[in-house]
Amino acid sequence: MFQQLILTGRLTQDAKLSFAGNNGAALAEFSVVTSKQVKQKDGSFQEKSQFHNRIKLWGKRAEGLGQYLKKGIVVQVIGELEYGDYEKDGVKHYTTDIRVNNIVLMPSGGGNKQQQPKTAPGFPSQPQGSSASAPAAPVDANDPFDDPEF
Repeated sequence: MFQQLILTGRLTQDAKLSFAGNNGAALAEFSVVTSKQVKQKDGSFQEKSQFHNRIKLWGKRAEGLGQYLKKGIVVQVIGELEYGDYEKDGVKHYTTDIRVNNIVLMPSGGGNKQQQPKTAPGFPSQPQGSSASAPAAPVDANDPFDDPEF
């Protein structure tokens, strides 16, 4: 079985770099907001945003990219979901994290320069099956097959 998650969005804050675990591995934690245009019943479109918190990038890539993961930049994250739990004050809490397998720093869109996406060292420059320049198509709220929240 295989699981893969792809998000393209803006960082909501600067990444927090820390060193965790027994071996002191670098950990960059950040969150990303994604949005899509949803067609309303009156024919107009409204932006719908989703916040993806607890995104984790581990190891040397976290150290190297930590300085570039700043609020407002556009990134494409490819990773997988990891579920966990912990107990605090006798109450069990559950977590859902996104563990980054690949990250691409996308062009900001400002100016007329042709910019290439910047990729973390050791990663391919463009994820398979993705196009950095392809705009997202609006989603029709009345189409049950167009809604990812099923």
